[in-house]
Amino acid sequence: MQPGAGTRVRTWTPMAGHFHGFLITHGESISISDYLSIKKGEQVVYRPTVHYAYHPSDDAVLSVHELAGRNWILQDRKRIMMDEIVKGVDELGVLLAGHKKNAYWYGSQLSIQEARQLCPHNSATSLQVTVSAMAGLIWAIENPNSGIVEPDELDFRRILEICRPYLGLVVGEYTDWHPLVERGRLFPRTSTRPIPGSSRTSAWFDGRDRGWGIGDSRKRSRFRRLSPIPHPLSPRRRSESLRRRSSAFPPALPPSPRRRDACRAVRARAVNPC
Repeated sequence: MQPGAGTRVRTWTPMAGHFHGFLITHGESISISDYLSIKKGEQVVYRPTVHYAYHPSDDAVLSVHELAGRNWILQDRKRIMMDEIVKGVDELGVLLAGHKKNAYWYGSQLSIQEARQLCPHNSATSLQVTVSAMAGLIWAIENPNSGIVEPDELDFRRILEICRPYLGLVVGEYTDWHPLVERGRLFPRTSTRPIPGSSRTSAWFDGRDRGWGIGDSRKRSRFRRLSPIPHPLSPRRRSESLRRRSSAFPPALPPSPRRRDACRAVRARAVNPC
């Protein structure tokens, strides 16, 4: 096991295109997965894997690398970047994939200039977050007898009605991207697995906040995939699967005498360069 910030996933947003995002732990990654799970009795037959993929600014990425190098012990000195930000856009949305049109991104594109005009002393990041918190508080005031609810259970139309004036440009865009695009450009792929999203049982999510919108990008974007839980293989099917895998990766041939002598000479020079 390792921290989510130490894991990266592939995702896509309209402005950034495809990139690697940090797999940050978020509550909706659990609640949406629970909400969409399908059970037969006590057995879970379908449970989506929901990812929150986050890519902060370049300076923040350097801090994350430094934090990881310290074994995830926070730095002694830290500060929140605010006035130093002079330009940039936060893309915050949801990426849905696996349907006939492949994938669709819907979300907010808010620049730092728009954020400061709408609400001084904010960044695009802080405004997208705090306006959602404000919308949740307003909903709680309007619904005092609802008890404790998950964000997924809120009235998303009312939440977006409150948030919309603070989200900048709200866009929707289709894309033919999927996580295996250009994966074989440097090294040919040997896997025979189908392309994710090629059936109705797969989907990706990207984003961050309320309802189905979860994630944040450049903050670029987030990426989530839905996939059915495979049934356990029978011994016969397991042996057939192992046989197919072994045939896909044949054993390496032993080196020729000429190549063996060349390797020995290289190792000798490395040990005694003079």
